[in-house]
Amino acid sequence: RQDGRVRLTLEKAGPSEAYYAAKRKVTFRYEFAGSSRRDLRIQVVKKRNQEPVRAWVRENVEPREGHRIRWGGSKREGGPVNSDKYMFRIREVDGEFAERSRAQGRRIFTLRQHKFPVRGRHSYGDGFGAGRGHQGVDIFARCGTPLIAARAGRVQYRGYHSSAGNYTVIDGRGTRRDYVYMHLKQSARFAKGRRVKVGQTVGRVGETGNASGCHLHFEIWNGPGWYEGGSPSRRVKPILRDWDDYS
Repeated sequence: RQDGRVRLTLEKAGPSEAYYAAKRKVTFRYEFAGSSRRDLRIQVVKKRNQEPVRAWVRENVEPREGHRIRWGGSKREGGPVNSDKYMFRIREVDGEFAERSRAQGRRIFTLRQHKFPVRGRHSYGDGFGAGRGHQGVDIFARCGTPLIAARAGRVQYRGYHSSAGNYTVIDGRGTRRDYVYMHLKQSARFAKGRRVKVGQTVGRVGETGNASGCHLHFEIWNGPGWYEGGSPSRRVKPILRDWDDYS
């Protein structure tokens, strides 16, 4: 029906990619043609099987006006969704979902949970177990290169150590993992207890502490956490390379 036609658009959140708990959320814009207000249901579903992961009901929506919903990647019951391709769909509360042919703009996107932490040209150095009790991976980049939060979470530690130099530890939101950044040029940006979003700058590459050359020493610790009974992940290099490929 002309009166009930729904027109959909999806604002970009990066080039068809978004990140869980990032500063910039996925923004879904929608409007419909008609002469009266409607109750609408909007869902985020997995593209491959149409399984809903989040839903909203908007009551008394004005016709011929732009409306929007922002989504940060959380499930209906809380916690992060898995990295996958997702899409928005919309319908009247008592009606059918809008046909794909009526959609305008891109509404399919990839949502990921992590982003590569070094935001500049870089190369890989020593990995896990490379002597000296090495429990992570060295990523070499020019001093001053921005470092971002690879995963959203809460700052658990920020300090200086004779070996680690300036360092920070972020307790990953929705995980039992800690993410450790060492040899920062200066004290980490966020104090203990602060919440950090994916992609926020936490510091810059440096060579403080026991470091040879400008680099980030990066570790991932499994629960219960960094020097709290947890253990460092031995797979940190392939994990980083995976993030590097798509970030």
